[in-house]
Amino acid sequence: MTRICSACLKTHTVRETELESSMQREPGDMKLCSILQLILTAWMKHGNDGLEPTCLRRDFDYIMQKLLSFQRQEERDIYILERKTLVAILSDHVRMSVDWYAAQMLKRSRELENLKEERSQAIIQKLTELGYGKEIRNIQSPDVPLAKHSLVRQARPLTEKVWNNIKPELIQYLDKMKAHRKARTRQKVVQSRKKVAIDILRNYKKTLPLFTVTSSVVDFLALDCVRQVVYQPSKISVDATSFDSIVKQLPNIFAAFQASVEQRVIEHTFGPDSPLSEEEKVSQFKLACNAFYCKHCTIFARQINKRKKNDHPKWVTPLFYPDNMLHRCLHLDYDFQSQNPLRVTEGGRVRQAWSTNQLAADEDFRKVIRDVILLVGKEPKGTTAQDMDSALEDVQFKCGKCPPELSEDTHPAHRFLHFELYGWRKLVEHLFTKHYRETDTLESYIQLIESWSEDWEMVDEPAEDGSDSVSPHCVDLPCESDYRTLHEMVEHLIFHHDVQHVEAFVDIFKPTLERPFAERAARATEFVGIFPEGHPLKSADRVDDS
Repeated sequence: MTRICSACLKTHTVRETELESSMQREPGDMKLCSILQLILTAWMKHGNDGLEPTCLRRDFDYIMQKLLSFQRQEERDIYILERKTLVAILSDHVRMSVDWYAAQMLKRSRELENLKEERSQAIIQKLTELGYGKEIRNIQSPDVPLAKHSLVRQARPLTEKVWNNIKPELIQYLDKMKAHRKARTRQKVVQSRKKVAIDILRNYKKTLPLFTVTSSVVDFLALDCVRQVVYQPSKISVDATSFDSIVKQLPNIFAAFQASVEQRVIEHTFGPDSPLSEEEKVSQFKLACNAFYCKHCTIFARQINKRKKNDHPKWVTPLFYPDNMLHRCLHLDYDFQSQNPLRVTEGGRVRQAWSTNQLAADEDFRKVIRDVILLVGKEPKGTTAQDMDSALEDVQFKCGKCPPELSEDTHPAHRFLHFELYGWRKLVEHLFTKHYRETDTLESYIQLIESWSEDWEMVDEPAEDGSDSVSPHCVDLPCESDYRTLHEMVEHLIFHHDVQHVEAFVDIFKPTLERPFAERAARATEFVGIFPEGHPLKSADRVDDS
C-alpha cells in the first residue's frame, strides 16, 4: 500500500498516455501497461473522459531498467511472462477487493440508515408526546421534513443527554412549522374567497360591451371594499351573498376605475411638466397623433438579431384611443417568482394591476401618424382616430415603394401580379415597419384609392387586426387568451368548459366583428390581384366559361 498526497501525485505517478508515448523505448511490440499494475486515480483526469489509469513512477522506472538489462530475448520473454502472470493475479485480487469493499460499504450504509431511522422515530415519538404530532405530519415543501432535519438525521443513538441538548431547537423548529401551517390554512381560506369575488367580477363583465375599460382581477381584489370581505377572520363564513353590497356598487366602481385609467394615460402622454391645462390634456390625449405602441407586441430588429445595424421595427401594434386603455398587455407582465394560481395565464405572463408600463412612443412613430393625417388633408392637432375612421371608411392606400409581386403558388400560365391595399391604421403599421425613417414625402409614393380598377380583384380574404376569437367563458381565468383561432376556441370551449353547443355571439366572439365597420376597414389589409382581360383567372372569364 502506497499513500501519496495530491500535491506530489504527478511527480510519483505515470499516466497511461505517457506509457503509450514511451513505447519507442520499449523493446519489441509489448505494451508496458500489460506488465504494470494500473490504478484509477481521482486527481489525474484525462480531459472529459473521466479518471485515467496510472502507475507508480518507481515501478515504471524499475520495469524499464529491468527490461533493458536483459541481453537475450529469451530472458526478456520469461520476465515479461512472469510480470503478466503477476499482474493478472493482482488484477483478480483487486476485483475481489473492490467487490468486498463495495459490499462492506453497502452493509455499513444500511447500518447507518437503520441507526438514523431509529433516532428519527425516537425523536418523533418524544415530540408527539409533547403535542407536536400534527405539525410533524403537516410539514410541506419547501420546508424540510423533520426526518431530514440536521439534528434528527444522524447515526448517533438518542441518549437523554443528547435529547435534552437538541430538544429546544427542535421545538423551536416545529413552532415555526406550526406558523407556516396556519399561514397556509389562512391562505387557502383567502384564496377560496378571492375565487368567489372573481366569479362575481366575471359575471358582471359578461354584461358589458366587449370594448369596455374594465378592472383587472388584481385591481378588483385590491379594492378596500373587496379586501374587507376577503380578509375577514377565517371563522366567519363568506359566500357570494357576502359581496351583495359590492355588486350594487360595481357600475360606480368601474366608472371610477375608467376615470383613473384615463388620468394615468393622460399623465403618461404629456408628462408631469406639460404646460397644457387639464382641459387641454383631456381633449388632446384622444388625438390620433398621441397614439402609443405596445412594447410587448412591438418587435425591433435587434430583439431578433443583436448584430443588426439598423434597429428598425419588424412588427408594431399601434394603440390609438381607446385601445391605449383596453390593450390586454396593460394588465399583464412577467413574474417568474409568482406562485399565485389566480394570476397565471397560458401565455407565460401573470396578471398585474393596470399599468402604463407597456405604453411606448417615439418621435418617428408619431411622425408617421402625423404624416398620414396630413396626407388626407386633416390637421393632426384636431383629429382623433375615430375622425379618421369616419372620413376614410371607403378609402384605401397603395404603397408605391412596394411594387406588385408575381404569384408563385399558381400554374405558370395562370400567374398574376398582386399587391396590398391598406386601411389607414394598417398604413401606419406598414410605413413604420417597412419605410422606417425614410425622408420622402408620402405624397410621392402613397396613393389614395377610392375605387378599384377594372382589372383588380381580391385574391384573399381581408386580413384584419384582432381576427382571433375570444370567449366570455375564459374571462379572468388562466385559460384566457387573445391568440386562439375560431377552430381552436371551439375545441377549447368543448373540452375545457363543457360547452356542448357553441353559439356565435353568445359563447364566442371575433373582436374585429364587434367593431364599427369604419374602424374595421381602417384596420384591414386587402390582397388584390391584377387580372387583365383574357387572363384565365379573371372572374368575368370564369363566369363566361360556365
